Parts: sequence; structure tokens; C-alpha cells
Amino acid sequence: MSKVRVKDAATEAMNFGLQRWGTVLRVGWFPYLMVLVTMIMAYGFVLQPYFSEIAANPEGADVIINNALNTPPGIVAQVVVGIFNVILLACVMNVLYRFVATGEEPPAGLAFFRLGPAEWRMTLAFLAYYIVMIVAGFAVSAPFLLIDGVFGVDEGPVATVLAFGLLGAVCFILWVGVRLIIFTPATAVEERLVLLRAWRLSEGHFWGFLGALLLVMLIFLVGYLILVVTAGLIITVGGVITAVAGGAVGGLFIAACLLVAAPVAVSVLGGVGIALPAVLYRQLTE
Repeated sequence: MSKVRVKDAATEAMNFGLQRWGTVLRVGWFPYLMVLVTMIMAYGFVLQPYFSEIAANPEGADVIINNALNTPPGIVAQVVVGIFNVILLACVMNVLYRFVATGEEPPAGLAFFRLGPAEWRMTLAFLAYYIVMIVAGFAVSAPFLLIDGVFGVDEGPVATVLAFGLLGAVCFILWVGVRLIIFTPATAVEERLVLLRAWRLSEGHFWGFLGALLLVMLIFLVGYLILVVTAGLIITVGGVITAVAGGAVGGLFIAACLLVAAPVAVSVLGGVGIALPAVLYRQLTE
């Protein structure tokens, strides 16, 4: 059985994000734009009848929007956007998983979009992962939620048992989710749905997977702090420029900096997150 090298996996994932963020951005920007346009169109259609109400009561806009999205048209719009998002995510992830795991370079060009058998298979893999997580969560938590709903226990020994039971359910869901982290990259590389094979490959590697995930979360935290500091510096410099050259120039400087910094930051951190499961899968199959 191949051994998971936690530090190596996290390091390689971080290096991929730092060194190949341009590839991530090149592959991902067009599908992301399509998702954004779909969201604007779908939610705009749902919210259009409420525009005048929002304009008349801007303080209550959040409540109005939330209520609108909970209507049947709003729910349909959210489902459509969610499915479209998964399909386009699969389009990007399939290419990048193969790149990390096998070294197969993504297609050349400034924009990428492809929906072939591989992308539809990856879409099914994502949906299968979500379904497994939902079923696992419901299966282990339903008895405790049922007891709580029937008896309404708020204190005492039974409440303690329920609390520990729900905690155990959360741990079980975490265990399943971490075990299956290599399912989607394995599907991309092996060109078939390999849920059971991914489960077998990950046997005995939960703690290694979890350790790698925690290291990457630490990387994300550091990256987030860097983003906060960078955004603060941009706003500060923009304020100085505004005081010297006027609000239009200062606003233009801030907008231009954020327009450059945001896609780069998302590509770096996204690259790290994409690379980790692919690296773990490769380690287990070497």
C-alpha cells in the first residue's frame, strides 16, 4: 500500500498554486464568467418584480431578496444556477486534475470551454459525491433528530446523549467526506466513475488526508491574511491618491488594483485546493 506523504502533498499543492496560477486563471476565467452571467440573468429575472420595492426600502433589501429567492421561481433559479455551476466546475476541474495527476497540459488558448464525455462524467462524479454526503449525513443524524423532535429534550442525560450522538454524526460525515476526497481526480484520470475504487484506495489514509487538508487550510488562512493586508494597503494608497489627484483618480486606482489582484488571488488559492486531492490520488497509485 502506498503511503500518503502529507508534507509533500501540501507542499506540492502550494507550489502548484503559486507557480501555475496563470494556467488555472486561463482555464477557469471563461466558465466562471458564464456562471456569473447565468446568476445575474436568473436572479435578475426573479428579482425584477421587486426592484421598485427594494428601491423604496433599501434598508430592508436583504429581507426582500431573501423572500423572493424562497418563492417557487426563486428556488427554480437557484437550482438551475447550482446545476450549471457544477457542470462548468466539472469542465475546469477535469482538465486541472489531469494536469496535476498526470502532467497532461490543458488545451492551449486564452479561453477554455469543453463539454464532452469526460466533462459530463466529472459532473456525475460531483453529483455522486454530494449525494453520498447527503445520504451519509441523513442516515446517521436522522435517529437523533427524530428523538429530539419527538421528545423535545433540552436538558438532562438524554440531551447529553443526543449532543454526543450528533457530534458522532458530524465526525462520521467528516470521515466519509475526507475518505472520498480523491474520488473526483481519480474519475478524471481513469476516465470512469470510480467511487468504490476511491474508497478502497483511501482505506487507512484518513488521518493522512485530514493532515494534508489541515495544512492546506493553514495555507488558505495565511493567504487570506495576505489578501486583507494587501486590500488595506490598496485602499490606503487609493486614499492618498484621492487626496492629491481627486476621487476619480483614486477610485480608478483602487478598482484597477482589485481587478488585477482578485483573479490572481483566487487562482492561487483555487490552484492549491484543486491540486491537493489530485496529488494525494497520485501518491496512492504510484
